[in-house]
Amino acid sequence: MNLLNEKTKKGLFTGGCVAIAVSLLVLLLTSIYQVSGSVFFEIAGSFFVNYAISIIYMFFVLFSNKPFFKFRQIDRTFIIIILILFSISAFTLNFSIPVFARFTEWVVVYLILFYIALLGFCFIEKLPHVLRMLIFFLLGSGLVLISYFVAYLSPYYLFSIIGLFVLGISVHMLIPLILE
Repeated sequence: MNLLNEKTKKGLFTGGCVAIAVSLLVLLLTSIYQVSGSVFFEIAGSFFVNYAISIIYMFFVLFSNKPFFKFRQIDRTFIIIILILFSISAFTLNFSIPVFARFTEWVVVYLILFYIALLGFCFIEKLPHVLRMLIFFLLGSGLVLISYFVAYLSPYYLFSIIGLFVLGISVHMLIPLILE
């Protein structure tokens, strides 16, 4: 049984939303400065900022969890936020180490809608029927794109697991698999 009180849950959720906003800002600045070719904003440094935000939030959730480190008892809301943060971090890493080509506008919109729906899923019990159906539709259609990422990255999963113990950065290749 998860013994987190409502104040702690609200604080973790608010902190997660702030972390997502900051990570998105870093991703946006990285995208803008990569296109303009400015050396003012270091692309590799922006990845480490987003990676640090993801790791710090994950540890906040893990250490706030009661009983400690019982992963199955972590509220799904916090797992969703962690997955979104690591996804944003992975997209930021894609600027430094290009695995995927630069995404077209429709893919970016598709991903934004998917992650908004994923956040909306945290409140699925409180939403009206029409919004529930919209969220389920967006999550289902987003699963198609995530499945593509999984298939595209599947040859690298063995290296990711090995690299996970060395640097931890390779966890980004496993995020689509976890999302699916």
